[in-house]
Amino acid sequence: MIPGIYDLLDYVVNTMGQLNLQIIWSYQNAPRVGKPYIMIDYTDDDLPNFPVVGPVNADGIQNNASWRRATVSLSFYCGPNSDRIASQVALMLGSDSSANKQYLLDVSIGNNLMFQRIPALLNNSQYEDRNIYQFDFYYTDSYNDNVGLINTVVLSGTYEGDILQPGQIGCQETISPPYVEHYNPGEQDG
Repeated sequence: MIPGIYDLLDYVVNTMGQLNLQIIWSYQNAPRVGKPYIMIDYTDDDLPNFPVVGPVNADGIQNNASWRRATVSLSFYCGPNSDRIASQVALMLGSDSSANKQYLLDVSIGNNLMFQRIPALLNNSQYEDRNIYQFDFYYTDSYNDNVGLINTVVLSGTYEGDILQPGQIGCQETISPPYVEHYNPGEQDG
């Protein structure tokens, strides 16, 4: 399940719009709910070729994050009002209140892709009213990677061919990171 989509839709439909509609996922193995309701379906369309890699914190954890794009399809099963309710939800998703909620959820509504009345076949001779609204939905995903810490790096080697001092000169460099040493109680060297 993509993060934020259900929370955003529930907020827009039932808090802002006060429509009191059930919102269900399309691939539920459950009996069909009573009307009116909205059914969510989505496909993940776009995974960029690069993550944003964050700094390593004092515990050796590095956050890798990236944006994602999904195409969300909302099917409105709201009887003869399906097109009106779908249109209202599409307008509400573009409102300032919705944009504020999108900011809080770290998601975004993108392009409007399709808005169409497409009746659904019930049996061989009956249809039910349905409206479909599709849009691009952007969100972020992240993973905290435990990369560990490097306390000290020791480099040893020789310099050759120095202009001021011919011959080989030995060297040893100790490089310590600029972060504060991290000790558990009783482990610190005296």
